[in-house]
Amino acid sequence: MPQLLLDQIIEKADGVPLFIEELTSTMLSAPLRSRGTSERAAQPALLRVPDTLSDALMERLDRVAPSRRLVQIAAVIGRVFSLDLLSVASQIDEDDMLPALSQLQRADIIHQVDIWPSVRFAFKHALLCDAIHHSLLRSKRQQIHADIAASLEDDFPELAENQPEVLAYHHQEAAHHQQAIHCWLKSGQRALAHSANVEAIANFRNALQLLNALPETPERTKQEIDIQLALGIPLIAVQGYASEETREAFSRALALCLQLGNMPEYFQALYGLCMHSWMCAKHDDALPMAEEFLLRSRALSDPALLMVAHRVMGSMLLTIGDFQSSASHFEETIKLSTSRGKQPLSGLYMVEPQVASLLLLSWDLWILGRPHQSVLRVSEALALAQDLGHPYTIAFAHYMTSVVHLLRGDAARAFESAEKSFEMSQEQRFSLYVILSRISRGRALGDLGRVEEARAEIVRGLYEARRNGVGFMLPMMDSWLADMHAKAGENESALSIVEGALANIGDVTGRAWEAELHRQRAQILVALNPSKVGEAESHLKKSIEVARGQSAKSLELRAATSLAELWRTQGRSDEARALLEPICRWFEGVETADVRRDLQSALH
Repeated sequence: MPQLLLDQIIEKADGVPLFIEELTSTMLSAPLRSRGTSERAAQPALLRVPDTLSDALMERLDRVAPSRRLVQIAAVIGRVFSLDLLSVASQIDEDDMLPALSQLQRADIIHQVDIWPSVRFAFKHALLCDAIHHSLLRSKRQQIHADIAASLEDDFPELAENQPEVLAYHHQEAAHHQQAIHCWLKSGQRALAHSANVEAIANFRNALQLLNALPETPERTKQEIDIQLALGIPLIAVQGYASEETREAFSRALALCLQLGNMPEYFQALYGLCMHSWMCAKHDDALPMAEEFLLRSRALSDPALLMVAHRVMGSMLLTIGDFQSSASHFEETIKLSTSRGKQPLSGLYMVEPQVASLLLLSWDLWILGRPHQSVLRVSEALALAQDLGHPYTIAFAHYMTSVVHLLRGDAARAFESAEKSFEMSQEQRFSLYVILSRISRGRALGDLGRVEEARAEIVRGLYEARRNGVGFMLPMMDSWLADMHAKAGENESALSIVEGALANIGDVTGRAWEAELHRQRAQILVALNPSKVGEAESHLKKSIEVARGQSAKSLELRAATSLAELWRTQGRSDEARALLEPICRWFEGVETADVRRDLQSALH
């Protein structure tokens, strides 16, 4: 090839390897236009280097003119196409197509990729397929897509059933919007059933994009409700309850439900919005929605809705700090679950209400001073989650289990559970449990003596939580970070974190960890300045007051033990004994590590 021609190729390719390859291939296979001179002496000016990659690709297509129609139909089918579908779509017998396919292979336009279960070919690269696809007039292209869609439905029903996204694509390109929407929705539902959440989101969004082109009718509104609610579920999995896109999907569905007065779908939309606000720690928004859900469910006497309603209300009350009422609602869900059929609700409400209630109840039970029951409930939930085989529920269960073991003082088992949740969540792209299990894993590392690793993990997790709008139990996780700083002797940093968390505690953000933060502040104050015993005592008394008001026996034990230790240093042993005797009687016979540690300290 003449040097000037090479220079032109290099200039036009602009360093893009694919363009270099394609331009060189185009020029090498071009017929010599030098009027009888030798190739080396050919005038470069007579050889036009295509200006764009598309031009280069189309020049190659021009050289296989007899096969042009066939390769255009193949390009409409897609990058990879089967011989049998191409035969039906082109209405050419397979044997008659073989010479044309051989020509296309020799021209390096296509190559064979499979012989079983059917003979399949693929275009050399996607840009070549796209260039050929777009070489057709729009009307002709749409007609071929329509013919392929009809062929799939009539001649390949199994493929149409098992790969509805293929059928959806051809209906969409044929401008058959209603059929395409139906197929995208079906494809999204299939992906969701297999926990292919990213794929499900893409398919549901394709359906919504097409739906926007249709005129507004009650039927279209109902269809959008179904798609928005379906979209909300994988968005919860991939982006979390707290994400703005999750909120938008459920908010739009709720507005449309109110427009139509469609009650069953209204509950799903209300659930999504309520859980969004709960995960963002916006209880002023979440609690009224939970109350509405419960009130409407009771009016309808629907067991499935009541199960979800009690689960939702229990969740709100747990993070607010009303642990006894929260536990009662979770117990109600569990009771209803045993009398109801086995039809799963995770497709509508992300997690089975029974499993979610068992998991969240385990936290209530520990806080209420029933650690043995806490372990039993969380173990039962984990077994149920594994039986269901639902990855999101399993990741949720492992995370909740890790926290129960942290509360019980079993760091090794906590780390094991957190690691399982973290690994599954990373693999499945469950953003919420990547964040939360990272934090609980960090806390477990700290309890195992690996303080620097622990602090890095918790800091990263808290940063991601706040960046993603997650407010769920952040005061507890902030207190874990403060503990790591205190373990490292950085008490000023620890105090700053605790004071910041206490400043943000309130009815909106939730008071579940308020008692423990007051206790923690007292301990750090004394560590920083032993003369501040009076201020520390005030915080410990506040911790006991809050814990008693919440019936939080485990948190009361911690605070009472710390106060008794403080009093003993002041020679007030009788007051310490009087404080501890009632709470010690409550925990008599309990043998979990955290309770045993606190009781031993209390009785010292």
